[in-house]
Amino acid sequence: MDGTALTRSFRIGGSCFGLFALLPCVMTLANPVAGARQAEQARQAVEPFEVASIRPSGENGNFPSFQFLPGGVFRAENATLNLLIQVAYDIRPDQIGGGDKWTDSERFDVIAKPAEDVDALKSVVPNNVTLKRLQMLLSDRFALSLNRRPKMAWGYMLTVDKTGPKMTMTSDPGPPLITQVTLWQIKAEREPMSLFASFLSYRLRATVVDKTGLEGRFNFGLKWTSRVDLDQSQSPLEPNDDFDPAVIEQLGLRLQRERVESDSYVIARADRPTAN
Repeated sequence: MDGTALTRSFRIGGSCFGLFALLPCVMTLANPVAGARQAEQARQAVEPFEVASIRPSGENGNFPSFQFLPGGVFRAENATLNLLIQVAYDIRPDQIGGGDKWTDSERFDVIAKPAEDVDALKSVVPNNVTLKRLQMLLSDRFALSLNRRPKMAWGYMLTVDKTGPKMTMTSDPGPPLITQVTLWQIKAEREPMSLFASFLSYRLRATVVDKTGLEGRFNFGLKWTSRVDLDQSQSPLEPNDDFDPAVIEQLGLRLQRERVESDSYVIARADRPTAN
């Protein structure tokens, strides 16, 4: 997670393979902090949101949407608690379990503003700070407690291929954006490698660690033909005859299969949110 404050918004499709499957942008979130004790540790370093409203959503037929706005403002619409947890702790759907049925069915609208949101257009708030505040908000208003179960699992290291990177570096100050052009093609704009690794994690349903060492942000396109990420009967870690070569040939990057840290989380406690 870099410390850059970015304005981002995205919508979530009804897909079964994660938050970032059909999104126009992705992000890497703060390091996971699980449970009330960890949330209290975060509280000691970061002040909570000063104002926060959480209400049942009246638009259950719409897709969830999330916005990270200037000034450290966070907004979510039509989001379940499970989705809010995935955003706050940077975890995939397969990394979270437990909780009552309502945590993955009842939907909420959230708007949260920090104290420093005096001039939203000029206020710069690092994303890891906003994410810690979101973790604290879930702990406070949903009485959320997560049990973290660390483990090592097969995943990927994203590295630079011997041919060198083939992406275009950009100084455009706009927000990172990944657009799903087709089911097997994306267009990335102003994308840091840490966020691209997060996108790949959701695509491959396995943890991808950014080891490229590439600083800055990049524009690039990626097109492949295999449906490895859409075919639920196929293991996400099976060799792919098209996707891996596409990453090498089009981006100058490489996915190396290795054992990486890939934690799972269990909802130990969650209550419907307290009144505003």
